[in-house]
Amino acid sequence: MQTRYKPITIVAVLLGVLGVVGYLSPASPEEMPTRLLIENAGGKVIFTHKTHAEAYKVPCQQCHHESEQVSKNPVPCATCHPASYEEGFVAEHQKTIGKEYCNRCHHAELGELKYDHETHKDLVSGCTDCHHDPSIESEPSDCADCHAEQGDEAMPALQDAVHVRCGSCHEDMFEQKLKGCENCHVMTKGGTKNPPCMTCHYDSKKLPIPAKMEAYHAGCMTCHKAKGAGPYTPQDCNKCHFR
Repeated sequence: MQTRYKPITIVAVLLGVLGVVGYLSPASPEEMPTRLLIENAGGKVIFTHKTHAEAYKVPCQQCHHESEQVSKNPVPCATCHPASYEEGFVAEHQKTIGKEYCNRCHHAELGELKYDHETHKDLVSGCTDCHHDPSIESEPSDCADCHAEQGDEAMPALQDAVHVRCGSCHEDMFEQKLKGCENCHVMTKGGTKNPPCMTCHYDSKKLPIPAKMEAYHAGCMTCHKAKGAGPYTPQDCNKCHFR
């Protein structure tokens, strides 16, 4: 190689290396993405993120609603809204979401029980209104003596057993769902144990947090319908999705 070509070769190699590094390096978490590719079973969606934020003036916290303030590092939607709920998500989300956001979902924790046994003695016709009859327990005992925190086919869990008994008299409280818990439990806002959703939402057919598809559809289509622009009807699928 002639000497005069060496500087050109060196510059070309350096530019090539810089190009590869720049292409492979992830964008800064504080840098607003121009577009996002959303993978899903209905067909991929290209979301024009920067256009929605800057041209349409959509506030960051309207979609990234984990915080009431604008965050420089918003939590990705799938961190809280998975494609489906399974044990893997329950374990993995604890590693990916910051502790400062826990209370957004784990918004309540059951504290001290306010049950007053003496008062209930005067309101029931006999012990077996709450306790089992002698064929099961020879004398009234503490529910936790037999019912453990986790139940099985042979023995219901403590929470289930107690709620069945209490619900037979206090249907009005149970109809209030989570709000009704305050009648018997001291509720701690947030808390530190971060119990599973079903600890309180035990009678829900599905978890109170929508899955990813439901969250996207509710957020995007509700906004589009309110603005009277963009796709928001069941016939508009192909305006967002493509194969």
